[in-house]
Amino acid sequence: MRSSPSYETILIFWCEALIIGAYNVLRLLLVGLLGERPLGETVARWVEFSPGFRVLATAVGTAFFACKFGMFALGVGLLVVALPAFSAPPGSGGSRVFMGLTAAGPGVAAAVAERGRPGHARRPHHGRHGAGQPGIGGCAAR
Repeated sequence: MRSSPSYETILIFWCEALIIGAYNVLRLLLVGLLGERPLGETVARWVEFSPGFRVLATAVGTAFFACKFGMFALGVGLLVVALPAFSAPPGSGGSRVFMGLTAAGPGVAAAVAERGRPGHARRPHHGRHGAGQPGIGGCAAR
């Protein structure tokens, strides 16, 4: 599959999307910081931004775009990497990559979901490990 022209085309399109995303990050920074009217003509008639707010708004907007686009590109990139494994014969290296990705997927999803729960911040541990404290590893459950 890796030697087929269709796989190479998909890989080229994915790399092209990464380049376009990087270009857009640079464009957002340039227009946000140096542009005369970064939000357009209509908004410029009614609103005037201070330089500090302009820097903050540019940083937040660019970071949001970079995270959103980065997650999308990562997902597509994983699909592109795993694509040859879908048609690989059992027992080959490609099928092992596919089995590894499918085995790791639920664990990664559970770790991300657990980490994002509100009130689940890591607290410092005092005393002996697990001595008289409920929960796993001495961490008290809320």
